[in-house]
Amino acid sequence: QLAQPPGGNEISSTTPVFVNAIAPIAFLFFTPLGLGCLYLIVSGAVRAISPERWRVSSAEWLPTGDALVVSATSRPQEDYPTNRIYRVDAVSGKMQEISAPRGPFEDLHVSPDGKSVAYLASPAFGPAPHDLYLQPLDGGAARDLTATSINRVIEAYQWQPDGSLIAFTTNRDGQNEIYLMNADGSNPINLTNNPADDQYPSWSVDGQSIAFSTNRDGNFEIYTVSPDGSNPINITRSKADDGMPDWSPDSRQIAFSSNRTGNFDIYVINSDGSTAP
Repeated sequence: QLAQPPGGNEISSTTPVFVNAIAPIAFLFFTPLGLGCLYLIVSGAVRAISPERWRVSSAEWLPTGDALVVSATSRPQEDYPTNRIYRVDAVSGKMQEISAPRGPFEDLHVSPDGKSVAYLASPAFGPAPHDLYLQPLDGGAARDLTATSINRVIEAYQWQPDGSLIAFTTNRDGQNEIYLMNADGSNPINLTNNPADDQYPSWSVDGQSIAFSTNRDGNFEIYTVSPDGSNPINITRSKADDGMPDWSPDSRQIAFSSNRTGNFDIYVINSDGSTAP
């Protein structure tokens, strides 16, 4: 255990930690009042860096490790969306507004070069996020990357580690498929091109493979595929449902969720499908 939850019993839940190799651990605590507080663990000590009475919904470190990009609001009691995108200094806690997207938005991911942040949002004030947007962190207007080229709901997405491509899930072809496109939204390509349900793309750290979840064998399995769509391989080969893959830093192993014991737990497998030690 790294630290005791601040506030003791008044904390109802935590989010997974957000980690940068050169930065402290950052995490969110959500209180029964619906407030989301952003904290850092520095040398074992817990320090709040978000303002009191705010709700921080998500956070990601910048690659430099000196600041985070967060979705937050100072008016969590409102019935309509009030979240905005902020840059939070990790030392002072100073919050600088970057953008105020219209309507609800979610799933912030900072680009590998730290110059922009992508997020999912509705192209108009609507009930749910739909398109993938790219917002420069130095200000200016966000660009809708998929309104014209895809024009369908975008779900889970991830940057290629070098920042040149984005992998994402969309139902553009009637069922969920994994697509790739350039970071500027151009040249979308159906990577999986299969009548099954393909979802949750995850890039290997070396950028040479993409893991995803698919039910093309009857139940959901973890597959890997090359970025050009070749060599799809079922690496789990289980009768259970396996999903949400995530690569190890050395690209040799993949963690995933599976209900093979009746409950969904976290498993690890070698990227070639052999059993992990």
